[in-house]
Amino acid sequence: MAKLFFVEIYDLSRQEGWTSDEHFTADGTLIESWASLKSFVRKDGADDQKVQSAKDEDPGNPRSTSRRKRRNDTHRSTTDPESVLYRKASGKEARLCFGGHVLMENRNGLCADFTLHNPITEPEPMVALQQVDGHANIHPG
Repeated sequence: MAKLFFVEIYDLSRQEGWTSDEHFTADGTLIESWASLKSFVRKDGADDQKVQSAKDEDPGNPRSTSRRKRRNDTHRSTTDPESVLYRKASGKEARLCFGGHVLMENRNGLCADFTLHNPITEPEPMVALQQVDGHANIHPG
């Protein structure tokens, strides 16, 4: 719904001549999921019994059941399966998150496009180029 709102505002601004097709800024960030790392369990179900016994001990706050490395190809969040475990830089903690990317028109600071994406399969530079190409195809200058 938010994307439709921004698209409508941007299109109305274009009709009024308030936008420019000359200068854009692209920027990305990580948006942390509301899912807890405790919900990040094995996809094959191997953790199901351990998770259930932890819930039985304290249903409001089950503890983590494994000290093994968790990876996106073997684990997923049960509460937000589209989020991915990702670290912003070496030495930083990994968090469940999404990539967020915005393309801003510089004349008046209007949002021309924004995208939520998987930061692992779609790195920030690739998303920025897709947004610029998409904008150029929709709004030929």
